[in-house]
Amino acid sequence: MTLDTSAFIGKFVEEARDRLKALGAALLRLEQTPGSVDAIAEALREAHSIKGSALMLGLTDIAQLSHTLEDLFVAAKTNPSLLHGDAFDVIFACIDKMASRVEQLARGEMD
Repeated sequence: MTLDTSAFIGKFVEEARDRLKALGAALLRLEQTPGSVDAIAEALREAHSIKGSALMLGLTDIAQLSHTLEDLFVAAKTNPSLLHGDAFDVIFACIDKMASRVEQLARGEMD
């Protein structure tokens, strides 16, 4: 028996939009204040939450991207210098990709 997750997609979209916005805000603070422990912790929490919700719904593409970001933020907790200009470019590209996918889901495009 397979669980129909379509009923949960709308809630995921709403939550993911909020979490991606908060993640972006945390990253902007990190750009302004490199090494900010609070901003790294917030970015890690947001990426972790997105990953968990995506995994529950079988959205492996979003889960993989957020897991990669989560791993980077975990590493940055002990080595904040990992988060530099080039890293931010990649991070924001991942966020843009996830946001695009979330908007596809909002339009009912599951694949």
